[in-house]
Amino acid sequence: MHFTKVVVTIILFSIFCLTAQGQVKLFSSDLLLSGLHGKQGEKITKEGFVVKTNLLNLIMRYPAISVEKMFNENNSIELSIVKGRAKDFIFTDYYEYQGALIALRHYFDIPRTNKTNFYGGGYMGSFKRIIQTTGTTFGSGGYLGYPSRDFEGHSLRVGGSLGAAYFFGNKIVIDAKLGLGYGVYYSTFDKIASEKNNIGHLDAQIWLSVGYKFKN
Repeated sequence: MHFTKVVVTIILFSIFCLTAQGQVKLFSSDLLLSGLHGKQGEKITKEGFVVKTNLLNLIMRYPAISVEKMFNENNSIELSIVKGRAKDFIFTDYYEYQGALIALRHYFDIPRTNKTNFYGGGYMGSFKRIIQTTGTTFGSGGYLGYPSRDFEGHSLRVGGSLGAAYFFGNKIVIDAKLGLGYGVYYSTFDKIASEKNNIGHLDAQIWLSVGYKFKN
C-alpha cells in the first residue's frame, strides 16, 4: 500500500514537472483539450469564488477544502483547511494532522479559460501533528532504526508554491500545485522522546484539486 502511494506521487510529480518545462502538453489547449473546448477563451474574472478539494488528501481519509478569490487580473487569495490521519504511515504507527493556510497566488499571465495557467505564490498558516510509533532497530549492531514517539506539536509554517490551473469554461477547474516550506513549533509534548530536538519540521505539499466557480 505504501509502495503504491509513493509510485502515484512520483508519477504526478513527474507529469507536473514535465508540463511546466513545456516537454509534455498533456493539458495544452493546442492539443488534446483544444479539440474539446476550442481555443483559449475568456479571462477569469474577479466575480465569484472557486471552491476546491484536494483529491490526494482523500488517501488520508479526509477532504482538504480551499476557497480561492481573484482580487485583480493576475492575483488571488486562497484559504485552505486540511485534515488527515493514517495508520502504519512511513515508519509511523499512527499519524494525524490538521491545519489552516492562507496563500497569495500570482498568475504569470492573465488567467483564461481552456488554457493552462501557471502561477507562483507564498503561504503561511498553522499546523498540528500527532505522531505515535513504537521504535525499532535494524542489523546486529542496532545502529539503524527509529525511536519510539508519542508526540503532539503545534507549529506556524511558511513557504512558497508553484502550480498550474486549467479552467474548463468558466466553471470547472483542475489545479495542480507543489509547495515547500518550514514550520516552527510553538508548543510540543512528547511522552517518550526528548523535546529538545522538536524545533521545527519540513512542510512539503502536493495538491491535485478539482473545483467549481460560484458567481456572486
